Amino acid sequence: MAFLEVKDLKKSFGGAEVLRGLSFSLEQGQTLSVIGPSGGGKTTLLRCLNFLETADGGRIAVAGETIFDASRGVGLSEAERRKNRLHFGLVFQSFNLFPQYTALENVTLAPRLLAGTRERERLAEIEAEGAALLKRVGLGEKLRSYPHQLSGGQQQRVAIARALALRPEVLFFDEPTSALDPELTGEVLRVIRQLAEEGATMVVVTHEMRFAAAVSSQVLFIDGGAVAEAGPPEQIFGSPREERTRRFLSQLADG
Repeated sequence: MAFLEVKDLKKSFGGAEVLRGLSFSLEQGQTLSVIGPSGGGKTTLLRCLNFLETADGGRIAVAGETIFDASRGVGLSEAERRKNRLHFGLVFQSFNLFPQYTALENVTLAPRLLAGTRERERLAEIEAEGAALLKRVGLGEKLRSYPHQLSGGQQQRVAIARALALRPEVLFFDEPTSALDPELTGEVLRVIRQLAEEGATMVVVTHEMRFAAAVSSQVLFIDGGAVAEAGPPEQIFGSPREERTRRFLSQLADG
């Protein structure tokens, strides 16, 4: 049984159908790269999976447990949305750090809120875990730095540590290097590659084709809100079966 299973996901905004029955599955410890043209539905997919948007149709299951099923015809309460989000961690394109908090405070904010007013020992444990996560992404010396004191690549690594702080079962990345200068892209991709090597389960929306080819277990090519082609990276990048995939990759190579 797949660890993450998405079946027939649909989403429309007004009269525009953005996701048109999109399906895929992912085993635990695998990395799925999602590629495709801008406007094809990649970000909407992540937002529906993370319950920032509610899909109009389809089903989402994690570790065999269905956490969303539109066929039941019952909307999710805000409490249910929050509970479902705990399965996932999401790293945005533009960092979304709180400017008034240090790197460590940004990483530990959500765990502290969940812990509430529990004993002091637990809060100290949360701080120690946050410091360890920042060290894990190469920022052990930046615990007390504020976002404006960090480069874009460093801010994105803080965002990755923040996503890891709640110990999600699946990590989502929404074009994590798109807001970075080229020289800062590598440091973020190295962290994601390290997570893949450590066996994290991840879905990565990316335009970095060489990175996707190197790190992915599976690749999903989305066009027009549907899966145009899916398969292992050697197939998608080496010998794609669909003409639309070949055209997309050719345009990137020409660019």
